[in-house]
Amino acid sequence: MKMNAIDKVAYLLLVLGGIYWGTIGAFDYNVLDKAVGAGSGVARTVNILIGLAGLYGVYTIISMMMGDKKNTTKAKK
Repeated sequence: MKMNAIDKVAYLLLVLGGIYWGTIGAFDYNVLDKAVGAGSGVARTVNILIGLAGLYGVYTIISMMMGDKKNTTKAKK
């Protein structure tokens, strides 16, 4: 699968979001709040972008699964 710029940004945000939530869960330490200030507009924007990246990840996974089904259906004919 070839990745375009949106894919790369989305997956980078997914990895960073995983690390972000991992530090909150494991150490009760919010890196984003420490970096930009608790409840700031920047923190809110970053959280929204991470959420959108998650939705894009779900879309990508579903698209890949549907593509696999289409390919297997054609192969059986």
